[in-house]
Amino acid sequence: MTACAEEVLKRLGLAYRTMLLCTGDMGCCGAQDLRHQVVLPGQNTYRQISSAPVCGDFQARRMVSSLPPRRRH
Repeated sequence: MTACAEEVLKRLGLAYRTMLLCTGDMGCCGAQDLRHQVVLPGQNTYRQISSAPVCGDFQARRMVSSLPPRRRH
């Protein structure tokens, strides 16, 4: 997902940066969160335009999901 967002920004010719969000600023379910920010010259600052959270196995653990045992042949 991050690569797709970066490719769009490159094709549009926009100046951007990718930021790794601090764990203290993340929600309860994320393992990692990457934010894409584009520079806005009129405001002389960067603004977030997309987010790519990595939740890992959180959703599976939360819904108590598991794989069935393997059958032995």
